[in-house]
Amino acid sequence: MMTYPLFLMRNPDGTDDPVIGLDMDSKAVNNKDGHSLFDKKGKPSLWLGQQKNILMDDVKNNILTQRFLQVISEKGLLREVNVDVHYADEQISQIRGLFMVHEDNLQKISKDSLVELRDAGYLPAIYAMLFSVFQLNALILRHNQTYERSIARISLEVRKDHQIAG
Repeated sequence: MMTYPLFLMRNPDGTDDPVIGLDMDSKAVNNKDGHSLFDKKGKPSLWLGQQKNILMDDVKNNILTQRFLQVISEKGLLREVNVDVHYADEQISQIRGLFMVHEDNLQKISKDSLVELRDAGYLPAIYAMLFSVFQLNALILRHNQTYERSIARISLEVRKDHQIAG
């Protein structure tokens, strides 16, 4: 959102270097306020260059994330979790499509695989995923302090029919 209404797109000349696109229908695009896209010589402005760098970093981070998820999925370290949010008014919201680290499989992983994960720099992210579950209580508390409709409890259920494995 920080870079909107700018986005990266394939270069029309077919090269691998992406170019910046602009959502001309966005209310953020105008001739009066904001940042100039080009300087007086018609060259990309410093601000536009910074935005392109942010967008390129986002793409690189997405690629790294996909690699990470592929590796831990192939090692059987991901499992799908369903979350039911129980509100004080007895309504229930269901959250589907969340994944957690399969802690049992992590405990059983081979030394070679553990070394591979360590050398790839993935262990901190795996442990962060494990510890993030403990933040649910803090999120519920923050929600209940902010919104009138309070959460009474949540329940997590591991989907038994859908375990991600290589």
